Amino acid sequence: MFQKLFITISFFLILSSTSITYLYSQDLIYKPNPNLDYVAVNNEIREGEEEGFLKVIEGDNVKISGFGSPNTSIKILYEDKVVESSVDSNGNWFALFTVLGLPKGSYPVYIETGNSGNKEPLITMVVTETEIFVDETEDEQKNIKGNSSNSYIGYIILGILIPIFTAIGWFLGTYSERNRKND
Repeated sequence: MFQKLFITISFFLILSSTSITYLYSQDLIYKPNPNLDYVAVNNEIREGEEEGFLKVIEGDNVKISGFGSPNTSIKILYEDKVVESSVDSNGNWFALFTVLGLPKGSYPVYIETGNSGNKEPLITMVVTETEIFVDETEDEQKNIKGNSSNSYIGYIILGILIPIFTAIGWFLGTYSERNRKND
């Protein structure tokens, strides 16, 4: 009886710790807006932009890609400009525009879905006067460090819990067999 109970508890713990690991790792991924997939400037995907800020200069070509309800329309709004796009049957959309005529400063970029008139913030575009150089080595090191420290927590928990519960199960099984022999 104890062995069946132990197996059930162990199975539950393994499943729940795996689920917790997945949920924990998903919470650590920063997404300024769930509609947003990625942002590219001059055909270079900008990953890890600081808390939703996109740094650009005059003349940059920007591509914003995201997710939405299939077969609907969206509008990307910034300053006094509107870029219209449509969501394909798979729920993907993208919008292309060139940064022109915007003085140095910050410009919130919004998405409007359908004809609702409701707009949600996507990112903040920061127009600067000079080109920005990104140290890709430093950026890659940050990504490696960030991913490796959080993705193994669940495996560590499993590595600790499985031997503990195996020992408890063995002990309970042995104890219940001895009690049966004594009765």
